[in-house]
Amino acid sequence: MYIKKQIKKALYVYNKNPLSKLLYEKEIKKRFSLSLTNVEALSKHISMFAPYTNELHHPNDWYGHAKIFKKFLGLPKDYKFKFIIEHGTYLNDEVADIDLETNLPSFITYSENRIKFLKRYRDFAFSIGPFINYAEDILTKEELRREKKRLGRSLLLFPIHSTLDTNLNFNIANLCNSVKEIGKNFNTIRVCLYWTDVLKGHDKIYQDFGFEVVTAGHILDSNFIPRLRSIIKLSSYTVSNGISTHIAYCLFLNKPHYLISQRLNLSGNRKEIKANYILIKTKAYRQIYQAFSKAEAKISPEQYATVNYYWGLNKTKTKNEFLNIVERTEEIFKKYKQ
Repeated sequence: MYIKKQIKKALYVYNKNPLSKLLYEKEIKKRFSLSLTNVEALSKHISMFAPYTNELHHPNDWYGHAKIFKKFLGLPKDYKFKFIIEHGTYLNDEVADIDLETNLPSFITYSENRIKFLKRYRDFAFSIGPFINYAEDILTKEELRREKKRLGRSLLLFPIHSTLDTNLNFNIANLCNSVKEIGKNFNTIRVCLYWTDVLKGHDKIYQDFGFEVVTAGHILDSNFIPRLRSIIKLSSYTVSNGISTHIAYCLFLNKPHYLISQRLNLSGNRKEIKANYILIKTKAYRQIYQAFSKAEAKISPEQYATVNYYWGLNKTKTKNEFLNIVERTEEIFKKYKQ
């Protein structure tokens, strides 16, 4: 608990003064022009730049979710959503503590299945499918074309990642050897590393195996999802050694996925370790692993159905449908404030 409080102070302290806004926007603009392979610069902490947000619930801006939604909907940048944007993948009744610290009465999430859990904590929840649907690519069409030509047939690895206060340990060498075997008929093998693992120097290990390392950037970088979208679109096939949101995003962007079974060990935050232990015992966890346990050349009906159930692939909304949800959450918020 102490560590989390320190994180909130040092990393997620949002200021609302003009200087803070100017410094933050300047930093995001600088990172926008960086190459996807410039992983160290993209992963550096943003805390010193006093990250700026207009959101009532600050984590709505993690990974750029709020900014992406406002741009898609044509809303002003300073508009304040009256709902909680759920971040991350939760396959049981777990809900992030930080999302329950706000008094906003509504949730935005991926699937109808997830809604039944969220309604234990809030009266209202709405599904909008994979959030990556509402983002634009960070690369232009021409940049995507050139990169795809350079990479050729490309295999993309998503290693399961650690957090700031929990280390997720596994045998990286074994994973790399498995990926090399899977990728022997590919022109390029790429690894998309989470920013915390770049800060721990893991990028060097994958590079030593001959892999090209990329990252979607820092959690407070509003271009995280646009960057991730381009990274996935440049791939031909995707693999990982753990269950997370990347599986849904890969299938949504029509990229087949394969799950490598590997022993994972957690150390650090006891609550997160316990939650992870409970998660791997769930039916959902076993079902997803079973669906992706074979290296399919194409996305199978079973894989699509499984991901659709947990991440709502068919629950994406048009601009007007999404705006109706925004209007509804405004009405709910006003009633709850009275």
